[in-house]
Amino acid sequence: MYISLKHILSVVLLCSSCVVLADGAADYIGVDYKYRWMQGHQSNNYSMREVLPSNYQGAQVYYAHRYQSDVGFDIGYEQSQIETQTYSFPAGQQFLGVNQAAGSSLTFTNRLRAVQFDLVGYMNFFKNLEAIGQLGFAIMQADMTGIGTLGGVTYNLAPNTTYNWIGRIGFALQYFLFDLGCNRFGVRASGAWEGTGNYRLDVTDEAGRRREIAPFNHGWSYALGLVAKF
Repeated sequence: MYISLKHILSVVLLCSSCVVLADGAADYIGVDYKYRWMQGHQSNNYSMREVLPSNYQGAQVYYAHRYQSDVGFDIGYEQSQIETQTYSFPAGQQFLGVNQAAGSSLTFTNRLRAVQFDLVGYMNFFKNLEAIGQLGFAIMQADMTGIGTLGGVTYNLAPNTTYNWIGRIGFALQYFLFDLGCNRFGVRASGAWEGTGNYRLDVTDEAGRRREIAPFNHGWSYALGLVAKF
């Protein structure tokens, strides 16, 4: 069978383009299991630490682009499961400015949603391992409900559903297990500090007044999932 020089050059150029893509500019898509640890905030006249869930499990999907300069960006979406916590107050504990009687209790449910955007730096180790640094922000929503029996009266705290900007700093490692043509497939583990202490929402106290509170402390999130590079 006759193979022309033109065919050989075509194969060489195709292989070269794969090498350039693997070592420089690239696109990534991924899906992760995500765990978030985020305690409720403590204040002089309210304590959300006891009444809000601290652990959130969910999933996230993302797209990332890496330029030849080994910097880039990523954008993703996260959604948690609905988490529920019930808390009974000891006599005299203060909540929203009122000392609670024994037997008072609250039940909160919460689901987190967030869109995130990061500036990203990449560093290659060996052939299959990449380290990633992230600096960016998320637009987070806490879809929360709060029902309580306080002093023998049932209250709906009616926390409003709002979107807030929060900062984030993260780090990730991704390891590629196999190639399929010019595409690579592997696993990624990541962790991030997130400024959820800056989140604000309004609740209704026992006097019927709307109060702005900071429900959360700053938190940490961890993710593990699959990634494709192309």
